[in-house]
Amino acid sequence: MTHRRSRIPLAVALALAWNASSAGARDGVLEINQVCAESTGCVPGDAPGFPVTLSAPGSYTLTSVLQLPDENTVGIEVQADYLTIDLNGFPILGTTVCTTSGGAPSCGPLGTGGGIVDPTQSRAGVEVRNGVVARTGGVGIQLGPRCSIEWMRVISNGSHGVQCGDDARFADNVAHLNGGTGLDAVVGATFVRNVATDNASQGLHATHRTVVLENVVARNENGILVDDAGSVVRNVASENRNDGIEGDHGVSVIGNLTMDNNGHGVRCKDGCQITRNVAYDNTFQQLKLGLDSIYSWNVLVGGTGDASGGVTGTGNN
Repeated sequence: MTHRRSRIPLAVALALAWNASSAGARDGVLEINQVCAESTGCVPGDAPGFPVTLSAPGSYTLTSVLQLPDENTVGIEVQADYLTIDLNGFPILGTTVCTTSGGAPSCGPLGTGGGIVDPTQSRAGVEVRNGVVARTGGVGIQLGPRCSIEWMRVISNGSHGVQCGDDARFADNVAHLNGGTGLDAVVGATFVRNVATDNASQGLHATHRTVVLENVVARNENGILVDDAGSVVRNVASENRNDGIEGDHGVSVIGNLTMDNNGHGVRCKDGCQITRNVAYDNTFQQLKLGLDSIYSWNVLVGGTGDASGGVTGTGNN
């Protein structure tokens, strides 16, 4: 009887060999750490040195701190769709420092570096969770459409804390003291239970078709900025340098608290619904509304205390 030896394809053999290297793999999860990033490469297709390049869909986890050498270095570069990156409680740290003495933060040195970056912002369906990205020279986390960011702390980055493409989801994150917007997206974003404080630009921002639910925003330029067609519900916006909540067209603002903002409590241009909010002691109008807007059952205290500009009012204000 003739026995045949099974042959493993070369690509599979190389992947198996790599998974047994210093980076390691657990239950199909590929590991990333400082040693493999600098010395061997961490995953198939990744060369030694930063950035760690992720070029295949899969699940990746951090198993040590990643310390970036300067403001122009990227920690992890995303080159594939459908990745999950679990920081496993570890931080990715750069060398930039942001400080504030009560106004907008000042950051330096600034650069092109970032913690987790898709340089084309076109890779879809990437999830990042459970860790810290801090002190990078540019955007802390920069991804493409349908990204999901949860349980992250993005702190003291030279530009935005997080920037994503269309249909992004942000849940349970902290964005603090970044040189741009705390959490920034485009169309179809959802922001739930985030905290954005002391950022140089907006706390939370998206262009349109946006849901903003149960967030806390304080000491940003504007607390929440939704350009068009959004729903802003049960948020707290306080002590922002301009408006607490700002929308352009077709924005529904329901059940929020805006307090001690240095501009308007709620400002919306045209076609807005402003209902059951508390606007307390903001510097300018508590509600500043444009044409074809309706407001009802709001509590307005302090400031100039009016809702002006072609509004239709019903109920108690």
